[in-house]
Amino acid sequence: MDAKLDGEAFEVFDSLNVICKLSCQHGAGLVIRFRRVRIVSTPIYCVVPVIKLLAGNGTECLELEMCGLDDEAVMSVLHTSKSLCNLSLAYNSHIRSLEFLAKLPHLCQLDLSGINLRGKCEGLRGLVRGLEYLRMVGCSLKSADLDVLSTTKHMLSLCHLDLSENFFGLYRDFSSFCKLCQTLQKVSVLEVENCNLNRVTPEMLTELINIFVRMPNLTLLRMTRNDFPSWVILSHLIHLRNSSTLRCLCLTTPSDKYLSDDYTVIDRGIQELQSNFINCLNAAKSTHLSVDWSEETSYSHWYYSF
Repeated sequence: MDAKLDGEAFEVFDSLNVICKLSCQHGAGLVIRFRRVRIVSTPIYCVVPVIKLLAGNGTECLELEMCGLDDEAVMSVLHTSKSLCNLSLAYNSHIRSLEFLAKLPHLCQLDLSGINLRGKCEGLRGLVRGLEYLRMVGCSLKSADLDVLSTTKHMLSLCHLDLSENFFGLYRDFSSFCKLCQTLQKVSVLEVENCNLNRVTPEMLTELINIFVRMPNLTLLRMTRNDFPSWVILSHLIHLRNSSTLRCLCLTTPSDKYLSDDYTVIDRGIQELQSNFINCLNAAKSTHLSVDWSEETSYSHWYYSF
């Protein structure tokens, strides 16, 4: 059933600068269907009435980012429960519970980035359907949260997992992250950007690399902004070439390449590192791995301003 807009509904949409005009000629009415709705940085009092209007509208994708939603306001999402497949609640830091997710039977894509989920991951068990996409960037996850996540049904269904900006540099957190990766059966895209993976011992990093190599469907691995030293890239990360499925590896040029005051020396060192890494990859005839290099501005800000 489509949403029919009356005078009161027009006022709600007008508050969001969504202009809808209703023609009264020949008794005509305006019917609007919203398959995807994205609302960013909008006050709660504007957001909740709009979501209620979407009830029975067939909305499949709902993105409510940086809207200041709390546990009470987020319950309004349930008005779209019959059709909702994709939900983003990113950077609504006042959300304290995920229990409402159990009432969204068709949900398969979820973004909870920027919400402190430490001790709250049990709510993910309540989802009826296994998630295919899960983004949990900067959620303050620790070992106990990763242990909970690794025992959910989602480990068997996830195709894309983003755990960036959760810090796994301590032994217990890193061990739980390794355990979680071992349970991922279908993941083809894994993102662990800025997770302090450079702070673990070489032996622990070797264990993780071997787990990545054994993941049966891993195609893209994003490990940028972990600031691995040059020698670690050439001695440890190079073994990712042994993966039979990995096609793209994303890395950041390490900070140790910016120690010189001479930009020509820096440029030459960066090119040398990347060339050596590619040559080592090419030495493995069976590999089809390409590398996407990026630069961290906090390492190289002076280099760009030269």
